[in-house]
Amino acid sequence: MKHPGPILGRLAAKGLRPTVGRAGFSPLKPRLASGFFTAAKQRRRVSATTTLLAGGFLVWMLYPTQDFRRLSSSQGQAHLVDASASQKLDEGTSEDEPESDDATEPAEESAWSSFTRGLEERSAAADKEWAAFSEKIVGFILPEWSRQMPGYIRKLQHELSDAPGSLAEDLWAEAHDSSVHPEIQYTAAVRVSDDLCPDEKEFLARRKKKTRKALAKYLDIDEKDIHPDDIPTIAMCGSGGGLRALIAGTGSLLAATEDGLFDCATYTAGVSGSCWLQLLYLTSFNKGSIPSLLEHLKARTSTHIAYPPVALQAFTSLPTSRPLLSGVIEKIRGDENADFGLVDIYGLLLGARFLVPRGELGVDDRDFKISNQREILKDGDRPLPIYTAVRHEIPSLEEGADKTKPSKSSSTTKKELEKAEKESWFQWFEITPYEFFCEEIGAGIPTWALGRRFKDGKDVPLEHGLHLPEIRAPLLMGRDSRQGASD
Repeated sequence: MKHPGPILGRLAAKGLRPTVGRAGFSPLKPRLASGFFTAAKQRRRVSATTTLLAGGFLVWMLYPTQDFRRLSSSQGQAHLVDASASQKLDEGTSEDEPESDDATEPAEESAWSSFTRGLEERSAAADKEWAAFSEKIVGFILPEWSRQMPGYIRKLQHELSDAPGSLAEDLWAEAHDSSVHPEIQYTAAVRVSDDLCPDEKEFLARRKKKTRKALAKYLDIDEKDIHPDDIPTIAMCGSGGGLRALIAGTGSLLAATEDGLFDCATYTAGVSGSCWLQLLYLTSFNKGSIPSLLEHLKARTSTHIAYPPVALQAFTSLPTSRPLLSGVIEKIRGDENADFGLVDIYGLLLGARFLVPRGELGVDDRDFKISNQREILKDGDRPLPIYTAVRHEIPSLEEGADKTKPSKSSSTTKKELEKAEKESWFQWFEITPYEFFCEEIGAGIPTWALGRRFKDGKDVPLEHGLHLPEIRAPLLMGRDSRQGASD
């Protein structure tokens, strides 16, 4: 029998029992052992802080709000007060002359003018303030790549400006070229019907031949024993959940492919991340191959979508900048009432990460339009994807009668309004490579016409007689589609 050591003996004499903890644990330093002051914890805090600062600054620079413009205008006047005074003395400006108020904006300013003016207002401030900001705290909380931010921002501002030779000018001119965007020369009309569109019917006829053969193989029976009328219409649906839904859905489809069940499906459908899955699955670099999609995700998910150096490099360098920014330029310059917000930036970041293959040289403009998937589906070899968008509306009391005013059915009206206030309405829209359709209203438009304005069932062309190109996939990845609604 072993005798206890001197330390254990003293503890035993005092009636104390030693406890056995996890390896490396010190009861005298619980915080240190649990990682309270460890470098790994600090790195996680720094990473979160860096992401918030960089993301917020990027949004502020790209599309400032009215309050930011007024604030920047007053700050810019303070920085340039000496130069302005000298210029007035040289030009002999009279005090009686009215001065322009930079903080006052035109009542009807187009979306593009507002967008470009915001970029110009921030270019001078970004060069000085961001540089000073980086020099002071880069060694404490910001990583080394933060020193590259001013250069990226300046380049992005130039490409999105009205300056001659800028990328924005080039892309806007290209938007009027029917050889690049054939759909701009075609007119579109709202199709009112409860039936499928002719293109989808033709696809189903071709797909049924493929699924009959796949079903016979899956059930291990002779193909002749399956009557065409007995072939089921199978749809594989995926849930929402962003990146998790994308990765988990890819794994599910891979298992279904290996078992032979995926070839028996006629449709695939989903929301959110499952829509991303369908979009990536039918790209030119994956070519409808689930194993290829899996390898693509392995290569592209190792970097966060909002990592500033990589994201800004994609937006400011060829060949990725053109397909990524073309949809934004066309949206803002083509629609004077268009808005550009954080959700659009999120969609651009998703597109830069997932619609660009590894190596980036293989990026293809065709992958940025959903209607182009018709080419890979023309033989019926793969299921038809259904992308879904949801319009969520909450009724307000202002839209109905005033419940404070007496009426013949005052009590009934009050109850109805109170009930409507608690209800929320969901309106589902379905998008295939052939048509954008709403079953509730029984109407749809061609997918290549997404992004146009419609009135009285017909699309409204621009001033030059042509139409805008189809809305790009990154803008649809970031938000539920509000385009294509008929007036």
